[in-house]
Amino acid sequence: MLGLENEVIRTLCIIRDHPEIMVAGAWYGGIFRSTDGGVSWDTVEWQGDWIWKIIQAPGESQTLYAATDDGLYRSYNLGATWNLVTSFGLYPWNHGLSVAVDPRDSLHILWGTGGPEGGYLCASYDGGSSWDALLYDTISGISFHPYHPERCYQWNLTLCRQSLNSGNSWDIWLYPEFGPFFDILPSHVSSRVWISSDSLRWTDDFGMSWSSAGVSGSGSLNNIVEGVPGDSDIAVGASVGVYLIRNPLGEWELLNNGAPELECWLLGGRSDPPTFFASFVWIEGIWSYTIAQGVSQEQSHTETPKCSLYPNPFVKRLNLSAPSGKWQVSLYNILGQRIVQNRLNTIDGKIALIPDLQQLSSGIYFVVIEPEHLRSDLLKQVFVVQKLR
Repeated sequence: MLGLENEVIRTLCIIRDHPEIMVAGAWYGGIFRSTDGGVSWDTVEWQGDWIWKIIQAPGESQTLYAATDDGLYRSYNLGATWNLVTSFGLYPWNHGLSVAVDPRDSLHILWGTGGPEGGYLCASYDGGSSWDALLYDTISGISFHPYHPERCYQWNLTLCRQSLNSGNSWDIWLYPEFGPFFDILPSHVSSRVWISSDSLRWTDDFGMSWSSAGVSGSGSLNNIVEGVPGDSDIAVGASVGVYLIRNPLGEWELLNNGAPELECWLLGGRSDPPTFFASFVWIEGIWSYTIAQGVSQEQSHTETPKCSLYPNPFVKRLNLSAPSGKWQVSLYNILGQRIVQNRLNTIDGKIALIPDLQQLSSGIYFVVIEPEHLRSDLLKQVFVVQKLR
């Protein structure tokens, strides 16, 4: 758990060349900015509503765009302040879902809307001063190909279109039998295009042929991230965590140690240190997973690790901070009756949510935390906590 524990985060922009600067957007309208890699967050003054996507313009290092339910917003100072660009293409019950900027022309912007009654693909060729409606459809995502910027893609759950002229005209590229489409990511190191649906697909010849990597028990996949830890490595969010596949393409590695047992929404990543950022359905906050490198088992356990519980007193949430491992957590009332028991996986320095506490009556409780597997440096620990209404 990295922070923002009271927010439902669904988009994160990690700044190129300055990955310590991150800008996060919440479904309920908050924008949050960190300049220390997520250790602390500042709330950005903001008047808008639900935020679906925040991106950095390819050719302008200081410029960000945010697709929101109130319209398309722009920041010229890495997310510190924002101004409305347009509400074109929005109408009641519609959402501003996606935005992309032409890598060769920063004045050329595509932005997509959608809702129960459809939406629009909108284009501006003058930096947002004027707009044209190109298509009538829900536009969940838009992406330009970094290697072939004349090629761009837009999609929703059932249909994907391709443009060969930078978005001026569009043709259907993939049909519903390939879907549902959750993310399309053109590679930044080759001509490859990645697509996530019920499996991860990729093409090296713009759709003439396809390869597929199914992930057993993953459920539907969502956002794709390329370049962590290596330039051509690929990660994708799933219902059970994040799957990482290293290049050359081989076996999947499941990254879920310490994750809540809910659908993981992959938000992004950075390579130094190799870290992924994610949120979880119905769990507030933003989470990080750092891939440990070069630390031996002996080095990592030179001191007896400690567990901690917080906040204490608590109202509806109680979090466990514990060393890496599998833990059994039991909660007892003052009569010695065990009323909650959970198994949790944790990563060093991160936290796990102890569920099923919101319905407890106010009072004093005892929490017993013990490792599931015997290790001389992991000991049973007992805490006294207070539940408030």
